[in-house]
Amino acid sequence: MADAAVFVPLVFFGVLLVPALPRWGAALIAGAVGAVFVPVVVSWRTARADR
Repeated sequence: MADAAVFVPLVFFGVLLVPALPRWGAALIAGAVGAVFVPVVVSWRTARADR
């Protein structure tokens, strides 16, 4: 899970490159992406490990 959680700060800094977007907006977008991405990756890896 830790390597999936690394994706959230990367998204934050990537979205932060958009000049018209404030930092709190980038944080909200990164949090929303992480709320979807991290559980999907964890469940996918858990399903693969169970095989």
